[in-house]
Amino acid sequence: MNLPWDFHERCRASLETEFLRDFFSHGAGIARNAAESGGALSGADDGVCVAALRLMAVVLAWDFARGGGSGGAAGGGSFGYVPESARGGDGDVAEAVKISPGPGWRDALLAPGGNDWLFGLHAAAHAAATAKAGRCTLTPG
Repeated sequence: MNLPWDFHERCRASLETEFLRDFFSHGAGIARNAAESGGALSGADDGVCVAALRLMAVVLAWDFARGGGSGGAAGGGSFGYVPESARGGDGDVAEAVKISPGPGWRDALLAPGGNDWLFGLHAAAHAAATAKAGRCTLTPG
C-alpha cells in the first residue's frame, strides 16, 4: 500500500485495543444464541454457530505480545495475527495457547456464567456424537 510501517503498526494497535474485544463479544453472542436455540446441534442455523466460534478462535489467536496493544511490550514490530504455520518453537501446546490480552478483556472472558453456554454446547455435541457412534453397526462385507 506504499504507506509507512508506522501507519500499519498504529492500525494494528488500534484494531487490538479498540475492536478485537468487540469482535470476540459479537461472535460469542451469536454462537450463544445459536446454541441456546438448538439450531447449532440440529444444523438449522446453517453453520452460523461454527462461523461465530471460528471468529472467536481467530480473535484469541491474535498475538497480543507483539506490542502496542493491551497485553505486550511496546514496539513489537510485527502485525498482531501470526498464522500457525509461521509460528516458531518446538510445537509445545502449552506455549501455543498462552493468551495475554490484558485486563480490559476480563468481562469478555471471565464474566460469571458468561461461558456456561459453551460448556453446555460441548456436552450436548459430545452426547450426540456418542449416541450416533453407538447406533453405528458394522455389517460383515
